[in-house]
Amino acid sequence: MTLCILMNNEQLQKLCIEWQERLNLRDWRVKAVFCSDYELDDAYAQIQPDPYQKIAFCKVVSAEDYENEVIPYDPEQILVHELCHLHAPNLMPEHGTQEFLELETLIEQVSQSLVNIHRSKQNYSKEDKIERHVEELEAKEGQLHRSVHKDSQCDKGCETCRCK
Repeated sequence: MTLCILMNNEQLQKLCIEWQERLNLRDWRVKAVFCSDYELDDAYAQIQPDPYQKIAFCKVVSAEDYENEVIPYDPEQILVHELCHLHAPNLMPEHGTQEFLELETLIEQVSQSLVNIHRSKQNYSKEDKIERHVEELEAKEGQLHRSVHKDSQCDKGCETCRCK
């Protein structure tokens, strides 16, 4: 199952910078790119951090190579998951161990929550902007109506210009 979230490497890098800011990872230099699944060892993404130089290289599977019928393709969420690893770059338990599964589950839950919160704020912000815009238009319409009838009474007897 794939959502239509298509972007290029430039857009992914822009998202990376935005999320570094949100996640307080400003001191890291991270390069994020899309890659094919054969470049990733049985994963949807991989981050290779150098904690001493605070640089990292993040590979995210491309939409064409994403093969999951249950979870929709979401490169932003995948990226945020990988960036969360940078808060504990030396904490990498051996793949397949209980500690590894617990860490990955924790990071997955946190990254999904962060992306969902961010998206809900964006949607709320858009709805709020639309509502304010409608209110501004209604106010301008009222001002225009009053200016047309400023010296005489409105024959409509409307509430807009209070000329009943």
